[in-house]
Amino acid sequence: MLYFISTVLSSCIAYVLFSVFEFQNPLLKTILLAIVCIVLSIKRYKAKEYDEIAAQNKKDNDFDSSDEFLSNFKKTDRLHPVISLCVYYGEREWDGSLSLKDMLKNPEELEAMIADYKMNLIQVRSSESLKFCNSDVDTVFDVSRAIYARDYKEINMKYKDQAITTELGLAIGAITESQQLIDHALELEQKGGRINMCNALEELRQEGIRVVIQTCKDFNVSRDAVVKKLMKDFVLSEEEASDYVSIYW
Repeated sequence: MLYFISTVLSSCIAYVLFSVFEFQNPLLKTILLAIVCIVLSIKRYKAKEYDEIAAQNKKDNDFDSSDEFLSNFKKTDRLHPVISLCVYYGEREWDGSLSLKDMLKNPEELEAMIADYKMNLIQVRSSESLKFCNSDVDTVFDVSRAIYARDYKEINMKYKDQAITTELGLAIGAITESQQLIDHALELEQKGGRINMCNALEELRQEGIRVVIQTCKDFNVSRDAVVKKLMKDFVLSEEEASDYVSIYW
């Protein structure tokens, strides 16, 4: 049996560190996340594993030595392994290390003595090869990846006849930092409805196009350059991109 650490606490800590304090240095990011994972692993071993075994041993009172009696832990007792998973849902690719040793200057003569801690990192933006047993988790990863890639046509083809719960809509909106999607989900949640992803993402796509055009206009980017950017970023034909520029310019 394997225990998997909940990512809720580590995600909250990471959000505060990276978003509020803007810790963007790759080395610092890895150190902080490694510390979070290590602390949570230790807490899991202590609270879930050791404490439960110690409580049962104390109740059974079947010890072979005074050392076992004092520690409430027998020589034959074993803990289940704890596997910590770090889910990274940033739009940019992870640029930090994936283990403690990668961040250290390791003298060759001490290599065997240096303890390592590897981080099991899952990147939402590049998780195509992952298959989840839970269909809701699979949907969150699939739609989030498509939003990062601005592949709205793929979403329309795959989810045109499928409505998702407002909870999934909120999760996808939070991961992709899509406030419009979050607002849409909250509005439907109050009405007790479900989200049509095609409609919701089409609105998001339109808003994204408008923001790109307005931003480029504010920085005095030429209309021709904006058309080319829209064609590349939103997979539009030249005619479609030109029409959008005419509407939002």
